[in-house]
Amino acid sequence: MPSGCARGAVSDGAPRVRFFTPTVNSQDYCQTMTLLPILAQAAPPPQQGFGTMLIPMAIVFAIFYFLLIRPQQRKEKERRAAVDALRAGQRVLFGNGFIGTIAEVKQFTFLIEIAPGVKIEVARGAVQRQLKDDETPAVE
Repeated sequence: MPSGCARGAVSDGAPRVRFFTPTVNSQDYCQTMTLLPILAQAAPPPQQGFGTMLIPMAIVFAIFYFLLIRPQQRKEKERRAAVDALRAGQRVLFGNGFIGTIAEVKQFTFLIEIAPGVKIEVARGAVQRQLKDDETPAVE
């Protein structure tokens, strides 16, 4: 430090900003410093058991099951029963939009007449629903 400068002063003559520092009693300062490491320690996160995570997951699964899965299973079961009850001579609508009359029922397929003299074989799963004799399907 140059000989003419006061402690903390800048030798080039630029103004220096001084901050207010409150005076602290040394005893209070020592007590605060002693408690500081104790206060700085973070409390460990609470340990969650497997059961506390399992219960909300089970509730969400139950909601999905009763609102989505179970009604869909019931609807599919009713559709399968309707397809199994189909016999020759009934009109059916297929998923691709074909309408035809069942000419022959086989184990896994139907032989369908879609026009006079035109027969195609389709899988049972392709049947969407049975049509009444005078029914025409509406555009959905």
